[in-house]
Amino acid sequence: TAFLIFNSYFYASITVDHCYEFALPMITKPLLQCITSFYGDSDSIDFGNFQYDFLECRNNKTFQSIIDKYGDNFPEREHICLSVELIKINKRSKEQERTLAITNKAVYHLRHREKNKKRKYKKLLRRISIEQIVAITSSISDSNEFAFHIPQEYDTRYKSKHKHMIISVLASVYKKIEGRNLIVMETTNKTLNQFIVTKDEAKKQTNRDKLRRVETYVLSTDNELSDFDAYRDRDREIDCEEPLQSFSSFF
Repeated sequence: TAFLIFNSYFYASITVDHCYEFALPMITKPLLQCITSFYGDSDSIDFGNFQYDFLECRNNKTFQSIIDKYGDNFPEREHICLSVELIKINKRSKEQERTLAITNKAVYHLRHREKNKKRKYKKLLRRISIEQIVAITSSISDSNEFAFHIPQEYDTRYKSKHKHMIISVLASVYKKIEGRNLIVMETTNKTLNQFIVTKDEAKKQTNRDKLRRVETYVLSTDNELSDFDAYRDRDREIDCEEPLQSFSSFF
């Protein structure tokens, strides 16, 4: 069993169809599902070798305990796709060091501390389901700023030298879940504060306001945000009396 779990090349040659035909009787369907969860789905996205798990969250017990407690682990367990240190910029434009982790189902904001040269994740700051992220804004300047737009909640703004890699990984995971490309918009603005809906602002928004925001991103097909405010502020009559559960039906 140890050979199966720790040898990714051997795992890659096995599928569910082999469960009851393989020569070794110890391989069962539940075991194979466990291995699949551990390694991720390497068929559609090249995450099977954990090349983007820079902080080795897959081997971190405190991170895995957070996944156990807060993750969506049924029917498939969450597995890590990317982990990286970056700067999160809060509503007051204050920069904060954070750990960003992307799994096959969600984005995690975490805070950690070092103990005996080991990372210990002591608190989950935010979990964002992948399907709630409607669009990304990226600055094409040298500021390395980018932002995730989450109309159901509130936006989040970052700065990282790994910006392009983070966006690429998130877009790949998003397409697998939603079956369509994630909207990525570019702007020449160095700072993205004018494009962000903060937590305080989001509390004041109605369901109609949230749908207007979704329209803003969908209509920005030219990937340029020069007219962002014009799109966001225009008055559109949208019938939205029922509470919003998901934006999937909008598209």
